[in-house]
Amino acid sequence: MLEEAIAAIERRDVDAPYLTQLGDYLFGELLNDPSIVECYRTRLGTVRSQGKGLRVRLSFDEPALAAFPWEFLHDPEEDSFLVISAETALVRHSQAHLTRAVLEGGGLWPARQL
Repeated sequence: MLEEAIAAIERRDVDAPYLTQLGDYLFGELLNDPSIVECYRTRLGTVRSQGKGLRVRLSFDEPALAAFPWEFLHDPEEDSFLVISAETALVRHSQAHLTRAVLEGGGLWPARQL
């Protein structure tokens, strides 16, 4: 499904329902463990009650996973895309980038994450 979706996006042959379906699929694949879903929902509820936002940080060792269009993550329960929600910030990076930054003396800001 993902290869087909990436090709359709590159051709700009997609509409809102297609992107929502893709985002739901990615969300389900990423949060495929009930305990992870529970953690996400709990943290989202906590920051929501505090009037704050939740940073969702994606880190991949595999370049093929990093290449997926994670920006289309769609939370079906909230009916929202994570990247355009005022309550969530989606950040992704490769492990190689982090390793290089640490080795070069670049600091990493401490962040609360799932």
